[in-house]
Amino acid sequence: MILFELRGNEYMHDCPLLLKSGSLFEAGGTRHKYVVLVFRNLSMKKVISAEVALYAFDSGKIQVGGATTHHYAGETVGEGEEFGENEEIRLSYDRTAMFVPLLVNVTFEDGSMWKNANHTLFRPLPRQEEAAGIFPLPELMKQYQIEINEEAVYLPRQIGDLWLCACGEINTEESCRRCHATHEQVFRATDMDYFKKRLQERLQTEALQQKLQEKKRRRRPFLILLALIVVLLALLSVFLLGKAGKSGARREETDSGAGRSKVASADASVSSGAIASADAS
Repeated sequence: MILFELRGNEYMHDCPLLLKSGSLFEAGGTRHKYVVLVFRNLSMKKVISAEVALYAFDSGKIQVGGATTHHYAGETVGEGEEFGENEEIRLSYDRTAMFVPLLVNVTFEDGSMWKNANHTLFRPLPRQEEAAGIFPLPELMKQYQIEINEEAVYLPRQIGDLWLCACGEINTEESCRRCHATHEQVFRATDMDYFKKRLQERLQTEALQQKLQEKKRRRRPFLILLALIVVLLALLSVFLLGKAGKSGARREETDSGAGRSKVASADASVSSGAIASADAS
């Protein structure tokens, strides 16, 4: 059961580690308490060990006993990787209601060591402001995400050597670990002069495109009508040609019939003449 939790994403200036989370648990069925801390390596160097000291406090925020120290070792942690989630730091005081962690030192694979000489405590990183608070209109938010990417929902922040991306990720390098946007790209989007210029350019381009599309839409019925006229004229031509062919055939049949009538009349005349000549004889 979780009894107490740190806010998470805690940092101190020039520290190679980020304290991602910290929780106080009570072992099931007992009064024994233990803490689980999760760290992320922010350094380009590989971490091979780290030492922390835990200070316990009761419900009245009065310190209980001395510090409990713990060493993380046995694994090599690269940049951006996390460790500690599987290690329980057992506390000796059952009255513990909360705790404060102190990072003592960090040892790297190359043999170098970071030391917390001033015993500086972790502090929560400031919460990021939502971009919608600055860009309340849909067109403004759309432009903000065009400049960065669709994951951009926060305003970026620079905190010492860390920067918080518009997607909410904590970074030390030039490009965001999560959304891959660059530091320059993200912070340039919050330059209002640049933002207004880019917004105006996009809106003008979209207005021109819309105007061209409207012209195409107005022209389309005309083109459809023109095509229909062409089809009708073609069909009419076929119909007229067919009709003309049939008329020609009928005329040929009429002319042929008339010829046959003339021949028959001529034959009849010849026959009548022959008969008359025979009777005269």
